[in-house]
This record gives sequence, structure tokens and C-alpha cells, in this order.
Amino acid sequence: MKMKNWFLKNKYNILKILLAIILLGVLVYYVGAKNILNILKEFNIIYLIPAAALLLLGYMLNAFNLYIMLTPLKLKNKFSEYFYQYSLSRAMGFISPSRIGDFSLPYFMAQKEYGKIFGIMIIDKMITIGVMSAFGIIGIEHYFGIVYFLICLVGFSVLAIMILMAFTNIKLRSFLSKKLGKYNKHFLGFYESITILLKKHLNLILINCILTIARLAVSAGIIYVLFMGLGFQLQFLDVFLIFNISFLTSFLPITINGFGFKELVVVLLYSRIGVESAAAFNVHIITFMESYVIILLIIAIMKIMKTSKKLIS
Repeated sequence: MKMKNWFLKNKYNILKILLAIILLGVLVYYVGAKNILNILKEFNIIYLIPAAALLLLGYMLNAFNLYIMLTPLKLKNKFSEYFYQYSLSRAMGFISPSRIGDFSLPYFMAQKEYGKIFGIMIIDKMITIGVMSAFGIIGIEHYFGIVYFLICLVGFSVLAIMILMAFTNIKLRSFLSKKLGKYNKHFLGFYESITILLKKHLNLILINCILTIARLAVSAGIIYVLFMGLGFQLQFLDVFLIFNISFLTSFLPITINGFGFKELVVVLLYSRIGVESAAAFNVHIITFMESYVIILLIIAIMKIMKTSKKLIS
């Protein structure tokens, strides 16, 4: 009975996982398992080193970007301590549906002002989504033409207006507060922190936008380097635009974190610029796996360092 209730409660997530597996299976069949393995054999593993360095740089930029946004709250966490906490929440994001685990950061920071931190995290996420969507829509115009560009532009403009209305609608805020019930206390200061940031700290938002663009360039650089490892010399602009277009697929909630569907889109986009499907598939999977390895290494190393300091003291 408990198992049946669990399946009923998680049926949509189970369906998303099954669909992701089916899409990956279709993609592997389309590309050819033999082709994937043959291309993978040609990969020069020395390129994993600069890719890993760029991954680490990307994580640090991302962490620092949010850290400076949190400065108005005057938290006592040092950056080294915060980076460890950020890494834990990032790891949670990798394994949770729709990356909801990213919002576990206040828990790992052991801060009582969860609502204020959560509010600033929402602004940080919205900036990232806005910047990536802008570059993604430009990429759509570049590869698919003005008609698809206008469709996406109108769609995301409507979405942006709806989000803005949701944040400013007092009735909706009151309704959500009632729905949260006893959990509402965890979100105290949510709108207060957003208001303070928008009214008094626009310079932090500007810095966030600049660092976000830099981080996206670093992320595209990882993919660029891995393609070099397979012997492909691509235009950086193509890699950058395709990286941002693939992000737009995450808005379609058909699989967990877009897994499966995103790989399919990436392979099809790279095929438009003459890249072998097997090469695009391998680069995407290597990036995915290396991301997990790096974040786990960061957590392990920082945990060892923290333990060593305690033993010495």
C-alpha cells in the first residue's frame, strides 16, 4: 500500500525519468553506439585538464557572483566556508528534480534568515535565466531565422511580464503566504531582501550580470576545449550560442532537469554546423560527468581541509 501511494505521489517524476531514458535510448540508436565508442577512442585525455580548470573557475565565478549579492545581508560566513556550503547545495541541485536542490544553500549556511537569502537567490537565478535566454534567442535567430526568433522573443517577453506581475501582486503574495501556512515563517524577509536589492544595490545587479556573462563564456570554453580533444576546431561563437540555446530546453518540463531532451537538442544543433553527432554526444556526456567529478572533489578536499584545521586547533 505504501509503495502504491509512493508511485502515485511521484508518478510525474517517474514518467519524466522514463521519458529521459527513452530519449537517450533513441539518441544512442540514432547516433550509433559503435560510432560513439569509435569517436570516444580518439579523445585526447590531456584536454580534460584545461576543461577541469575551466570547470573550477566556472564554479568559483558562480559562487562569488551569489556571494556578493548576499553582502547586503551582512552574513558572517567567510568565502572559503561559503564556497564549501555552496558546493554542497550545488551537488544537491545535480540530483534533485528541476535543480530544486540549489535552494538548499541557506540550510547548509545554517542561517536563520532563510527567506532573505532565498529572495536574493531568486534574483540571481532570474538574472542568469534572463542573460542565457537573451543569448539563446539570438542563437535561434542565427540558426533558424527571424520567424523563430520572434516567436521565442514574444514567448519569453510574456513569461517575463507574468513573473513581474507575480512578484508585484499583493493579493497573490497574500494567497501564497496562506498556502504556506506554518512554513511561511521560513520565508520571512523574502520580498524585503528583493526590494532592498532592487532599490539600493543596483550596482550589485550590474556586477552580477557581467559575471554571469563571464561564467557563460567559461562554460562554453569547457565545451570548446573538449571538442579540441576530439580534433574539432569550432568557432567559439557557435559553441557559445548552442550552449545557451540548449539551456532554453530546460523550460520544457518533460524530463528531469531536461536530461535526454537536452542531449537530443545539442546533437541536432551541432549537426547544423557540420559536427558529427557522435562527437557532440560524447562532448556533452563528458562535460556532464566531469561536472559531477569536480564538484565531488571540491567537497571532499574542503571537507578534509576543515577536518585538518579542527585537529590542529
